[in-house]
Amino acid sequence: MSKKFSKTILSSAVAGLLMMSSGAMAANETKVVGNYTIEFTNPDSAKIYKTGQSNNDENVLQVNTETGTISLINKKEVNAAISEFQKSAAYSEFKQQYPSVPEEQINAIVAQQIGELHRYSINTPLLKSDNLTNITGDEIDAINNNIVKVKDVITSKTAADYNQAVSNGMSSEAALAAASSANGGGAMLHEFSRIGTNITNNTKAIQSNSRQLQEHNARLNDHQRQIRENHEEMKRAAAQSAALAGLFQPYSVGKFNATAALGGYSDKQAVAVGVGYRFNEQTAAKAGIAASDGDVSYNVGVNFEF
Repeated sequence: MSKKFSKTILSSAVAGLLMMSSGAMAANETKVVGNYTIEFTNPDSAKIYKTGQSNNDENVLQVNTETGTISLINKKEVNAAISEFQKSAAYSEFKQQYPSVPEEQINAIVAQQIGELHRYSINTPLLKSDNLTNITGDEIDAINNNIVKVKDVITSKTAADYNQAVSNGMSSEAALAAASSANGGGAMLHEFSRIGTNITNNTKAIQSNSRQLQEHNARLNDHQRQIRENHEEMKRAAAQSAALAGLFQPYSVGKFNATAALGGYSDKQAVAVGVGYRFNEQTAAKAGIAASDGDVSYNVGVNFEF
């Protein structure tokens, strides 16, 4: 056992010996759901236990209703730590410092402090305060049955991997099987948790890349649509130019002329109309307009001969 761990135990134990409490606590708000009583001990915490059962024994679910977690200890892990500490020189020195304190009381305080140091939390979102309003007795029963299995297998060292594995989609039963001593006492669970985390991260990366591909595809579609629109506009313009080119010049001096023409390019057609006037042998003027699918083109020209 490390000196740092022993020092932590001793400091906590001394504090436990010096603590004194007095006065009565106000009654907590309770709610009965199925076979269970939910006792709200603080705005963010609650105890859940079978109705009629003591609310101070080890079968009570200690819940943080803000985070939706249950606080647990693994008795085998804690007992092993207590046994190891009691064999240490630090434990003997501690007893010698307080010879008037019964050994039973010292052991109780040491056990409590070691238990707190090995306490861990299991994620149970269904026990968040918002969900407790509509939780059913069957749901609490399922949670309680699972917790009985969890605290027999999961330790403070494997709790993080268990939570991560379940968060990644592994069932609680599979995570507990991976964490059992028969499968390496947590090594397999850690590997499953690591692989699951990598898969989750890769999935997120794929989803992110998919969104980027969708954005690129949308932009590409916009460009392709713009290219098609430009091509259609070019064909209409070519048809209008062909139609304008077909308009006749004014030939007779002192007379107006009206002219019309049809032009086309690829699958587009345009109609053009125009007027002209020849002032004399040397001077003439004309104007024309062409239309195709809502687009129009026009021209105006003057001719001088000398």
